[in-house]
Amino acid sequence: LKVWKRARERWPEAVIGAVMELREDVGPRVAELGHAGVEVVHLCADDVALAGDVPLPTALRSVHDHLVDSGLRDKLSIVVSGGIAAAEHVAKGQVCGADAVAVDWILLAAWGCSLWADRGACPVERGEIEADWAAQRIVNLMAAWRDQLLEVMGAMGMREARRLRGERGRAI
Repeated sequence: LKVWKRARERWPEAVIGAVMELREDVGPRVAELGHAGVEVVHLCADDVALAGDVPLPTALRSVHDHLVDSGLRDKLSIVVSGGIAAAEHVAKGQVCGADAVAVDWILLAAWGCSLWADRGACPVERGEIEADWAAQRIVNLMAAWRDQLLEVMGAMGMREARRLRGERGRAI
């Protein structure tokens, strides 16, 4: 919080957020940040979508519910990451309370990297990846995920992704 306050003083017009580990019991800490004026909190689970000992959706719902109960949910944006490996994980993250879902290691898979088996086979690590090809792979992945997200939203009767936040009753 001290670092955030110093950054806020230095760059008053910038959106400056906080990054913290996603755990089931982190709701009060996120609420404290919200009361202090933090606008964005990025909650990070691990690579297999675990938040401590609980699955990412359970921990995220706990944080979202705590913010709703505290009357802070609309005062800050929640970004979640960790273990996001498919388009449906984006929708699940939003339904569980995230405003945005960040992708990380799945980009390596899009570039043809072996994630667990043979890390030495990754063309990125060997410096053999062509920038235009890599960019197009990301565009293709995100376009496919967008189309899948639109299908999920259509099945739920929703027209805007931002309205997915916290809509557990509509989840399929």
